[in-house]
Amino acid sequence: MADYNSDSTGDIPYDLRQIYAMLVGKHMEDITILRKQHKFYDWYKSLEDLKTITFHKFRKKDEAIKTYNQLVERINELAKKNVSVWNGTNKNSNVSSEFDKVLRELEEFLYQKMEEGKLFGEGYRIPGL
Repeated sequence: MADYNSDSTGDIPYDLRQIYAMLVGKHMEDITILRKQHKFYDWYKSLEDLKTITFHKFRKKDEAIKTYNQLVERINELAKKNVSVWNGTNKNSNVSSEFDKVLRELEEFLYQKMEEGKLFGEGYRIPGL
């Protein structure tokens, strides 16, 4: 009988917390890579995905979604004005800096909310660690 509670090699048993941690970690890795490559659209989409999978842990959800939406609105306005930089066909450094700044603000906001929601393990006792 297949063990659906283990990784592909069958070596390590997983529970949903470990699977969730790996999923969040993978998104965080992707975000870091895309940020360094200045792939603004893909970076933004990865941040949206991170918000989707971590939102349930946010404290003060109404306040958080209001701030999140304000940041997204700023990103959308900038993207509409500078489509060629947004999609990567133009490397205008001034506009790139603006995208970098607002996307970093969104990323930092999400990490702050994750910290407040204790997604980084604060306050938890994990056996074996």
